[in-house]
Amino acid sequence: MEQWKSLGCGTLLAGLLCSTAAQADVTAAEVWQSWQDYYGGMGFTLTAGSEEARGGTLTLRDVTGTTTTPEATGSVTIAEMVLTERGGAVEVTMSPEIPFDMTTVAEDETVEMSMLFSQPDMVMTVSGTPDEMTYEFSAPAMGVSVTEMVVNGTPVEMTMEMAARDVTGSSVMGLAGDITATQQIAAPEVTFTVSATDPETDGTFSMEGSLSDLEGTSTTVMPEGVDMADMAAALGAGLKIEGSLSYGAGSYTMEVVDATDTMTIEAAGDGGSFELAMDAEALSYGAAGTGGTMALTGSQLPFPVDISLAESAFSLLMPVSKSDAPAPFGFEMRLVDLAVNDEVWSMLDPMAQLPRDPATLILDVSGAAKMLIDLLDPEQAATAEAPGELHALDLNELQLTFGGAELTGDGSFTFDNSDMVTFDGMPKPLGSVSLKLLGGNGLLDNLIAMGLVPEDQAMGVRMMAGLFANTGPGPDELNSTIEVREDGGLYANGQRLK
Repeated sequence: MEQWKSLGCGTLLAGLLCSTAAQADVTAAEVWQSWQDYYGGMGFTLTAGSEEARGGTLTLRDVTGTTTTPEATGSVTIAEMVLTERGGAVEVTMSPEIPFDMTTVAEDETVEMSMLFSQPDMVMTVSGTPDEMTYEFSAPAMGVSVTEMVVNGTPVEMTMEMAARDVTGSSVMGLAGDITATQQIAAPEVTFTVSATDPETDGTFSMEGSLSDLEGTSTTVMPEGVDMADMAAALGAGLKIEGSLSYGAGSYTMEVVDATDTMTIEAAGDGGSFELAMDAEALSYGAAGTGGTMALTGSQLPFPVDISLAESAFSLLMPVSKSDAPAPFGFEMRLVDLAVNDEVWSMLDPMAQLPRDPATLILDVSGAAKMLIDLLDPEQAATAEAPGELHALDLNELQLTFGGAELTGDGSFTFDNSDMVTFDGMPKPLGSVSLKLLGGNGLLDNLIAMGLVPEDQAMGVRMMAGLFANTGPGPDELNSTIEVREDGGLYANGQRLK
């Protein structure tokens, strides 16, 4: 997994700006040595062109961090770093601008990118002991920009800038035995701009936006001697990564222009979050947002398109390592109160046959699976016939609301992987799921009136509904319980179907 090192320079730079420890004495030389040891363990080479120690001050010039793999190379260059001992702690200042370069190779594409990191008047203080150091830093402004990009030897006309103001951060880094790093960073405002030109069509792309109240935390545990290029082996040795990011209100404007069309997108949201965790057992990822809006206009659109979404969320939990026992997994998707403007509805439903209430999709499932391979090992993933066995599946929540109808449900199943015959090559399930449909017939009638569903097909749908569902006490209500029992039979509302 060499691609994990393609972020090496950025990781190195962020760590130098955000590393720290407990109250005790630490010297400038010990801080410098800790950086060399830490990043050396991660596969980076950290050197200084010259070192000058005088009166409790260590001045490093032409500090370079480099990493090289078959897929990526990168380097960071800091013209000057001054480490000054002050009462048992060390104050660190750096050059206000730091260039870093990266080259990645993937199949037939080579990308060379040069960036510039800026952090004028940034001050960092390191305290603690050689075994555990605490870093605290603040900067009135920090930014990163792309200064050059070349793809397969051809320069790409592109600019990218990101800036944050009043940035603060801290980090506690333990260096005895397994390396541990806990970091925090916050910025009340982040702005970004991106623009690019397609060299083949001369089309242009531009985007600018901002986020407020950015806060991030992360924790990393890296065993001694771990090779970060082999992610599967690193996880097996005890590598753990966990991080979260939250932000407040934000917005962006994007414009795409080509020879025939100009498209403009304006989007905004009330806030959101991201989460990531990885260890030897599992990988989890999650993202959520609230109050999202988007407006699209374009020369090829007959009218503006407005979209709003009250709540959105996505999360995934999956086992990644071979195991003898089933491990938990999960998946959730939430799209709550999705709405579009009347012009869009009028195009889809000119006679206003359907209620124009917001639509909602919620799907929340969990369960247990036994992994038969190490999923992050490329060789095993490429040659395995099946990555794992399904042992349990729970439908925690299902909700689909659209056009005046609503489908809800829940249920759970277990799976017997020793019996692959009863269900034609699938592990034998055992359990049930309960479903409720409100307004289904009304929606079907409206779709017939719109000409989207022919009468004969609608009749077939109603016959199938009669086979699998019972009418409920409410108007236009259908209820169904689908079961698979110990005898291997498939039942709908107590009636055997198979």
